[in-house]
Amino acid sequence: MELPFVSQDEWRWRWMQFPGKEETLHRVKEFLKKEQEDFVGVSEAITVCDLTAEQLVMPGIFSRMGAPRCHNCCKKLGIPEGNGAPFNQSIKEPEIL
Repeated sequence: MELPFVSQDEWRWRWMQFPGKEETLHRVKEFLKKEQEDFVGVSEAITVCDLTAEQLVMPGIFSRMGAPRCHNCCKKLGIPEGNGAPFNQSIKEPEIL
């Protein structure tokens, strides 16, 4: 089942990380499953850079502010590369690719 692109209002769900693998933030394109576990968002999803993940986790505050954004996700979205979720830097993202 394809769910819509994550809205600007759900900014905590838009940029997620692979647990324990790397700090890179990836932009979620499509949720296959979305749930809340112990106050942390966990999802099965496809990223903008076309990675399919059985589990992505919502980043903590320090990662959300300082972890690097995926180069390929940024390129496809047309936003600047950098660190932290674009929302925290007032960078507007497209709603739909």
